[in-house]
Amino acid sequence: MKFCSAAANLPARSPRPRRPALATLLLLPLLADGAILRLCSVLSETSASLSETSATTTALPCGNTRPDVQTEAMVAAINQLNDNRGFAVEAYEESEPRYYSFEYVVQTYAFGEWFAAGANRTSGLELSRALFPSCDAVVGMSHGCPDPEIMQQALVANETQRLYFTARGPRAVLTTEGAEQPYFFSVHVRSDLYAVPALERLFAQEGARTLAIVYEEYGNAFYTGLGAETAAAAAEIGFDVVSSAVLTRTAEDAAAGAFDAAALEAHLDAAHAARPDVLVLVCRKPEYEHALLHLKALRRPPDADDAAASEGFVFKALWWQGAPWGANDCAGVGADCAHVLGATQLTYDEAIIYPDALLAPLEPSATFDWFLDQFINDKLLEDAGEIATVVRSPDGAMIASLLAQAIRSVFRFSPMEGNASAALRRSPHDYDLVRRFLASGLVVANTFYGPVSFDAFGQNDGKVPTTIR
Repeated sequence: MKFCSAAANLPARSPRPRRPALATLLLLPLLADGAILRLCSVLSETSASLSETSATTTALPCGNTRPDVQTEAMVAAINQLNDNRGFAVEAYEESEPRYYSFEYVVQTYAFGEWFAAGANRTSGLELSRALFPSCDAVVGMSHGCPDPEIMQQALVANETQRLYFTARGPRAVLTTEGAEQPYFFSVHVRSDLYAVPALERLFAQEGARTLAIVYEEYGNAFYTGLGAETAAAAAEIGFDVVSSAVLTRTAEDAAAGAFDAAALEAHLDAAHAARPDVLVLVCRKPEYEHALLHLKALRRPPDADDAAASEGFVFKALWWQGAPWGANDCAGVGADCAHVLGATQLTYDEAIIYPDALLAPLEPSATFDWFLDQFINDKLLEDAGEIATVVRSPDGAMIASLLAQAIRSVFRFSPMEGNASAALRRSPHDYDLVRRFLASGLVVANTFYGPVSFDAFGQNDGKVPTTIR
């Protein structure tokens, strides 16, 4: 099934048909007097096992920040530039600029069917192999999608020599299937070291010397990488890691989005008994909320009198990566997070600071806050009142822009071999120049995420994670 619309003229509050499994969304530019660049996504449907904040789910494409919705909106915004001709490229030694617009194709597959699909369905692997050769770049799966399938999909992109952009912070996502993947990039900065700035300060300025950590290992590389690297970094800083525990869960719990409460409580008991200065929790919101209740009980047992309660042990600091989640409200936990430290890619407030350089002709201060208001809020809706959940993290929106900005930069000083009306993928020479520029280590774009550059692993290192309380 296909849905077609004019990307530069999306009507307000215009409901779309709900996307079924294996749907294809084709978003076309309004005018096509220049070249059209095709962005593609092949996305798993979501599942309760992927949820990081609750056990509920809906049959939508995976991705915590709905990168597909964000990309649709950014395509619409870019295609409005230059009187609906798209973005301009002042090509080297050419008297007139070339204009490029985007189209966006999205396909989905049933959860758990990357390698093999059920009857009358197509696997994610087959869809990716069929679609990627016709694309100029792939907007890959992001956080909130299955990490093993992201890594497998990136291999398909490398086989077909197509740029693949994911929004994943763990280094393992970029390297587990081999570090030599020249087409694989992550727009997220490295998340494994989120806790390091806070731990360094606690050690140097607050006198903290001992640390306990509990982290989950459910198959999500974010939690596994952050937990393991935090424990290692703490020891390097000089902390005595007095308690370290890994929380796992059964396949049945995973399918239901549940967890092993008894095991979590046992790990917390051991951490509390060690009396560390700092407690680090690396886990989803449901586990964190349960941990808070248990820690409160440990601090003041039900039968304790006021005198005994006042002598209860209190950590100098509690660090949980979810403290910045939501609208600066600790993923809705609220007051119980008042003194909790955490870190993230981009805070709620930062999202309205960084302007996107490409969109300046539409709005001098084209921040993500402006973009949400103009191109997502009230414009891209799901059927039956299900408004697309797009939190303040421009993972999908930044990808089309950084690609366009990279193309503009490369060909200001390099002649283009491809025809002015041909997609970038039609010229292997031009395509490789763009790929090499992305891998150069230079700042390639200024986006809603701030400046973007990629390190030797293809990871965004244009900014550092933000620590907040």
